[in-house]
Amino acid sequence: MEPGVDDDSNAALTSQTLNADGTPKRPMNAFMIFARRRRPQVAAENQSMRTGEVSKILSREWNEMSMKSSSTLIKPRS
Repeated sequence: MEPGVDDDSNAALTSQTLNADGTPKRPMNAFMIFARRRRPQVAAENQSMRTGEVSKILSREWNEMSMKSSSTLIKPRS
């Protein structure tokens, strides 16, 4: 687990919600969890950037991460 990230925030990011018809929504993939955590910080550092440009930065950071680093965002099913 990442330092400074508690179990409650992980549960909130990975919890499953329901669609309007009651079926479960698909869980977020590891990139989406990464982007949801990192976006506020990147946006604060680059306040003049538009959303699409922030997304490009997040994508570049994700692609530069090692597989080991990105796999820490995925909780194995038991």
